[in-house]
Amino acid sequence: NAGANGRGYAYCPYCGRVESEPSDGQNLMDAHKRIDSDQVCDGNGHVRNNVLLVGRYQTDFVEIKIYDQTDTEITDQATLYSLGVVFCRKLSEILGINDGEIGFGLNNDFGSIFIYDTAIGGAGYSTLFRDYKDIVFDEALNFLKSCSCNCACTKCLIDRQTQWHIDNLDRNKAIAWLELEAQSRQASP
Repeated sequence: NAGANGRGYAYCPYCGRVESEPSDGQNLMDAHKRIDSDQVCDGNGHVRNNVLLVGRYQTDFVEIKIYDQTDTEITDQATLYSLGVVFCRKLSEILGINDGEIGFGLNNDFGSIFIYDTAIGGAGYSTLFRDYKDIVFDEALNFLKSCSCNCACTKCLIDRQTQWHIDNLDRNKAIAWLELEAQSRQASP
C-alpha cells in the first residue's frame, strides 16, 4: 500500500503512529503526539518516511502458460480469466474441497494463470493440478459446453467472486482453447 498520495507512510517505531505521506513532501510527523495519549512522542526525530505497507505469506501455487495452435502465448484477458475460473472450480470439485480453498490470478508480465492455495502456508491442493490436469480440462470443456448462454451466466462462469469481472468472462473463448487442448492430446495416425 503506497498511501493516499503514492508516497508511502510516515511511521514512528516508538509509538506506532502511521500517517500517509503528503504529496507536497512536507513531514507531518515532526513533533507528533503518541498514538495512545496527547503527550509528545519520545520517538520524534526517528520517524521513518516513505514506508510501504506490505504483507507476504508463503503458499503453494502452480503456474499455467496457455498457448495457441502456433505455439504463441495467449495473452487475451477474457480467455485467461475464463480458464482460471473454470480450472479452479473443476479442480475443487475433483478434490472434494470447498471452492474457497484455492484461488487464481493472472500474471500479466508472463501471460499465465497461477492457481494458489488460499490457506497460509498452503495445503497442497493447487499443486495437485499437475496430477489432475487432463481430468480438469475434460470436465471444464464438458461443463462449459453444457451451457447455452452467449458469453457468461450464473450457470457457467458468473458467481460472487467473478461478478466484478464480467467483461473478462467468455465461455466461448475458453471452449475454443479447451477443444484445441483436447485435440493436441490425441495421437495422430
